[in-house]
Amino acid sequence: MICLHCLPVLKRCLPTVAGCKKKLISLASIALPLPDIKYEWLIELKYLKEGERSNLEQAKQKRLAQLQKYVASKNLTSKQDLKKALVIFIGKKDYVLVNETGQMI
Repeated sequence: MICLHCLPVLKRCLPTVAGCKKKLISLASIALPLPDIKYEWLIELKYLKEGERSNLEQAKQKRLAQLQKYVASKNLTSKQDLKKALVIFIGKKDYVLVNETGQMI
């Protein structure tokens, strides 16, 4: 959800944060003009604490399964050129990129 007040600067605004009482809307309901592009991207983000680095493989498998659920949803089944990726942030300084086949890039 995004606050109409914050939309021009695309800042995320939650009703419990900073006392914002503006009307909230879903970005999915806004028709934004997009350039003619060949591919669309579905990107899943996951954050792990540095101490959870040993759980990387488990987190990767779980998030890849989540990506597949998104792709199977009725809103995305008609997308022909949909690329998928997973970005796992580990602590404050490290990250891993994973393509749709599960290979780390």
